[in-house]
Amino acid sequence: MKNHHEFIDDFECAIDCFRPIIKCLRIKENVTHEPVCLSCFGHVKEVDCIKNWDVVVIKADFNECVNASRAMFVLQEKDRSKNIFRCFIIIHKIYFSNNENLKVINETKVTIFMHEFMHFLSHVYARVNNSPKMFFEMLNKRLQEKIDILNNKDVLELYKFFNNIKLTDDFDDSEYTEDQHFRLGKEDTILNYSDLYRNFLLSHQLFDEYFNQNDKDNFRDLWKRQEYGEAIDLYKNIAKNIAKEEWITENFAIHQAFRILNDYYAYKIL
Repeated sequence: MKNHHEFIDDFECAIDCFRPIIKCLRIKENVTHEPVCLSCFGHVKEVDCIKNWDVVVIKADFNECVNASRAMFVLQEKDRSKNIFRCFIIIHKIYFSNNENLKVINETKVTIFMHEFMHFLSHVYARVNNSPKMFFEMLNKRLQEKIDILNNKDVLELYKFFNNIKLTDDFDDSEYTEDQHFRLGKEDTILNYSDLYRNFLLSHQLFDEYFNQNDKDNFRDLWKRQEYGEAIDLYKNIAKNIAKEEWITENFAIHQAFRILNDYYAYKIL
């Protein structure tokens, strides 16, 4: 594991550091769990300003007359002097139920969870890189300008964005995935939240858990024999399986998988 502060500016380290926290939040289960303490993770437990933070997913029955809310992120101050904070990722209870449209419900749940996780991450970065005084001034200013709540219309647009992406499309971000949507302003990180969002949904590390050595050997052999169609079909099928198992939209999984092929696998296995 790299130095614990490298998750601020090192993309691979950020993915490696925060994926275990995402796993511990167990979003694919229909029940909520105890808060996950950041002090349990080696890469952050030595960072004094956030080691006493925890994060929890809770389901809520939002008042439908309040902007038809579906998800939000809330930071609760428990003891400022000891840097003890609780981070709430709040998701509407409809995404924790067995519904006749279960596939869409599950994919939407993961999509909006990761959206709120990115808000959590921006708060982590902002606190690490700022004094307590500057951090709270930043949050107060943000709250005066904008309150980040996903309503029903936002969720539909976000799901549509990930579901409709085609392999031949450029990845032009929507207003709900672009870097500036999450950025608080003083994180002092070169990392792009939009890239992090996509890679927390499907990173090359996660893809590698499904793309086993036998698959890689078969893919390489097909490619060397110039049987490109069969090679691409094999690769697409891996992506489709990941989409099914990880509750992400198939079109996004395929699109992201080929970005991973271009950025990572092309020079490693071909």
